[in-house]
Amino acid sequence: MSAPLLQLVRESLSLRRVVVTLGVAAPIGVVEWLGTGHPAGLVFALGMGVLVLAAAPLPWLVLLPWGPRASLGSTALRLLGILAISTIAVGAGYSVYFLLLDRLLGPPAPLLRGAMPLLDVWPAAAVSIPLFAGAGWGLARHLELERRLEVHDVREIALQGALEEARMVAWRSRLDPHFLFNALNLVAELCREEPREAERCVLRLSSLLRAALDHGKGGLVPLEREFGLCEDYLELCRSRFGDRLEVEIERNPETARVLVPAMAVQTLCENGVRHGVERQPEGGRVRLRSELRDEQCLVHVDSPGPFRGESPAGLGLDLTRRRLGLAFGAGASLVVATLPEGGATRATLTVPRGSS
Repeated sequence: MSAPLLQLVRESLSLRRVVVTLGVAAPIGVVEWLGTGHPAGLVFALGMGVLVLAAAPLPWLVLLPWGPRASLGSTALRLLGILAISTIAVGAGYSVYFLLLDRLLGPPAPLLRGAMPLLDVWPAAAVSIPLFAGAGWGLARHLELERRLEVHDVREIALQGALEEARMVAWRSRLDPHFLFNALNLVAELCREEPREAERCVLRLSSLLRAALDHGKGGLVPLEREFGLCEDYLELCRSRFGDRLEVEIERNPETARVLVPAMAVQTLCENGVRHGVERQPEGGRVRLRSELRDEQCLVHVDSPGPFRGESPAGLGLDLTRRRLGLAFGAGASLVVATLPEGGATRATLTVPRGSS
């Protein structure tokens, strides 16, 4: 038996179909057992149920598959072919059953007075033929529908991935172009005034751009590496803002290997600078730290000023949440809110502790 046929039989004999079909066949078999006085009737009914599941859909799937349109004459011939195959299958099953009853088991001896077998006459076989063919049609269409749904699900997942990738491209293109321009202008100024500091800024900027290119597809990286990227970013910003920006990074060795989406924490730091430090005339402090709590790792990014809500045109927070959902499902989250004292905003990124 070929591999596709074996797969088809396995699909036909799925647990839910077996339970339903045998649930119908078993009562008929019990009645036949009571009428013949022998369990052969029950065995036959269950066997026919399995035959319906395994064989009845095959003629429909081969001769009249769902989708291709055939002419009326061709369709009629195919239907006759399906009916002929159903007749052979049902006739063979009933012939074996009748032979078994007549030659081996003798005349019926009902277990219950007045009980009459249901399947020991040929009219019962004649009725079973269209039932066999009809059951095959229903099972075949159900199998084809399941396959179409599976293909649809695969395509939907692929489209979702493509959509997220497109959003990542958009995010990278809009992530912080003004920051890049400001950083380049800063380097140009430092080249005249502080060449060594300009060199350090170029190296940090190179590290940021390399990270954006390497991990722009949304891969996971250790939190320790993400903290290093954030440090490069904040140091660049400090070169620009000077005393207006205070940076505090608390590295927790216990969270170093926890995995997070690449540049997710950097996005939070960037938002803290853009929407916090830049809007405060006196500047402020950006504080980055992580902690373990039960089975979760929490990354906190504090920035000056109250939370003013998410910008409808912003991509960073929305995309970060989507990436967290794709990577960890409901086990991850991102919450941004004003701290109780009201003078600062805290963005908290939560991922599973076991993602290391």
